[in-house]
Amino acid sequence: MTGYVGLADSAEKFLTGSISFYDTCDTIGDGLLLYPGSKKQDILDHCKKFAARPSHVFITSYLRSGTNWISYIVQLIRNDGAVPEVDLDHFAVSIDEMTQEEVEAIEFPRIIKWHFPYDHVAGGPPHQSPAKYIYSYRNPRDVAVSLFLLNKGLEKVRPIVWSEFLDDFISGNVTYGSQLHHIKSWWEHRDSPNILMLSYERMKKDPVGAVQSISTFLGYQLSQKLIEEIAANSRINKMKKNLESFNSALTKYKYVRKGVVGEWHNYFGPEDIKKLDAAVKEKLGDTDIVFDYGDTIDQ
Repeated sequence: MTGYVGLADSAEKFLTGSISFYDTCDTIGDGLLLYPGSKKQDILDHCKKFAARPSHVFITSYLRSGTNWISYIVQLIRNDGAVPEVDLDHFAVSIDEMTQEEVEAIEFPRIIKWHFPYDHVAGGPPHQSPAKYIYSYRNPRDVAVSLFLLNKGLEKVRPIVWSEFLDDFISGNVTYGSQLHHIKSWWEHRDSPNILMLSYERMKKDPVGAVQSISTFLGYQLSQKLIEEIAANSRINKMKKNLESFNSALTKYKYVRKGVVGEWHNYFGPEDIKKLDAAVKEKLGDTDIVFDYGDTIDQ
């Protein structure tokens, strides 16, 4: 990712510990924070100029919510269950990290990964698009912990404190803004025929059902045996081991972690739960979204 791995000149002050990481971020409309050095004008151009096609499949989610996992599943579905022997970037591209020229040079079909809220999707409003969109959402407690640990793994000098990070997460002062707003922006369009919304936790509990839903949505008719094979081969621990064999950065920066449900139990105190639950009620109280927080930490 441009901001965390490259960092370069735009994050020099972050590396010296003189300012926080988020002070180095760029912003676009609605105050949406982006990685430092992320070429914000190019991103705006992508949103305006990208021409979505029926062959395009967008895997969309907030950070740390299953984007790579679903991209991997889609690749297995497209290739009759064959486990990819290439890096993730060879079949799933993040066009928000590319220039307009680089995007135009992409050979499709490719999976397009996208982390922006609904109103900032490349190619315009998804419900008016010929492309297909798979959106995954994850309980905010585990997302907060996963994003915190990702940042901890990337910090250089200035320490990242959990209590301060959680406050930023709840207020939306983090990359790609508020997770709760992000989820709601897509939830409002969940009935569009070209949008499939999936619960991360439900996928973990029923991986076979998840593969079935995704393959049907994409127009594939797979045998039950193949569906079960794909579900087994796309388990996060297997995917992690395979992808890291082709890209050492995935190991170094822990982009793909354990993917467990309930890890928040190790980090959240009673007041933390109270604060985040209040934000969930405020932002999503008028929806029927119910998060699965996990009674214990799964494996």
